[in-house]
Amino acid sequence: MSASSNCSIVKARYRDRQALLVNNGVLELVVLPGGGHIAALRPIGDADLNPLWSPPWRSMEPKEFRPKRDGAAYGGPPEGRLLASIMGHNLCLDLFGGPSPEECAAGITAHGEAGVATWAPAGMKAGGSGCRLSMRAGLPEARLLVQRTFRTRAGQGMFGVEETVVNQGAWDRPVMWCQHVSLGPPFLDRKRTIFDGSAGGCRTFPQQFDAQQKLKKDQPFEWPSAPNGRGGGVCDLRRMRASGDYGDFVTVGMSDAQDHAWFTAVRPDLGLVFGYIFRRSDFPWLGIWDQAYSRKDAPWNGQCLVRGMEFSTSPFPMSKRQAIEMGSLDGRPTVRWIPAKSRARAVYGLFLVRTELDLSGGIRSIARDAKGVWQAELGEPGAGSVPLGRLRLTRAE
Repeated sequence: MSASSNCSIVKARYRDRQALLVNNGVLELVVLPGGGHIAALRPIGDADLNPLWSPPWRSMEPKEFRPKRDGAAYGGPPEGRLLASIMGHNLCLDLFGGPSPEECAAGITAHGEAGVATWAPAGMKAGGSGCRLSMRAGLPEARLLVQRTFRTRAGQGMFGVEETVVNQGAWDRPVMWCQHVSLGPPFLDRKRTIFDGSAGGCRTFPQQFDAQQKLKKDQPFEWPSAPNGRGGGVCDLRRMRASGDYGDFVTVGMSDAQDHAWFTAVRPDLGLVFGYIFRRSDFPWLGIWDQAYSRKDAPWNGQCLVRGMEFSTSPFPMSKRQAIEMGSLDGRPTVRWIPAKSRARAVYGLFLVRTELDLSGGIRSIARDAKGVWQAELGEPGAGSVPLGRLRLTRAE
């Protein structure tokens, strides 16, 4: 990928939604003010190479959702409003999972308020050297204010993201904070897409997750070999299952070997490396959610192939009460606390890079070189590395 133009930020329509398009000359990032979703990251001039999931149903602005009118098409509370508007990368805050019955009755949406809030621009700058876009949303029920700032350099295959969450309340607040990154076709292919990450200890979901679940419940395992339920054996999580309808969820504790954590999804046949780098202290868990046509209710209707790569403060999607009562798992926290009238930050980067190197072995590691460029080392020792771009995890660039 080579730079074709100066950087720009423009308002546009994307799948009949209001959008902001951030262009750095080689990549275009699509951000939706309705819900704040990162809907796409795609090479300039090749929109079909977006790794992020675009649901097959019609998308609408979350503020336009009406339960009585739209519930039959998208589902009722607590998921309907979010499903009607979700795309790609959804910020879950301050809940990762479903609300309690009482919270649902009070109007709380699955995965919290951030994914259905209206995000307003809070500053933007674009020029020959790079772009910066800030967006802000208030979460009135949680008494939180959240701001996201996207930064990129011209001609780079990476975007940096800095999130700041302000607790406006007078009480210390436990939050569940998750980057719910969902990949979908055509980039996601059951046989061709290879996943890797900085994995430590792993666990399957503690209860039944899906009616067509394949993995054994509540089992520890070592990456990437997850224990199957009926029939025995293991499933290699570096790829989705090659056939059959199913739904599963596992959590991966991020390796303690370095301060940063990462995951990648590569398509060797396309020469593309996609993924995220983040601070392990911000997000000690990576949830992996597979949905392969098993959900038959609306709006899924048995049509969806999705893999979620969900880096989070919490190991599993669950109620906040459950997360607090769990306290910790395998020595890692299950919530993050923001003191009263205080703020917390998280920094991460997402990248999409093309290479002519052989990606069939996937990615072995990601580290920053002496010049400050993040390099993805290929799966086979000595096979080379793919430069991803520059990103300071202490401050997004």
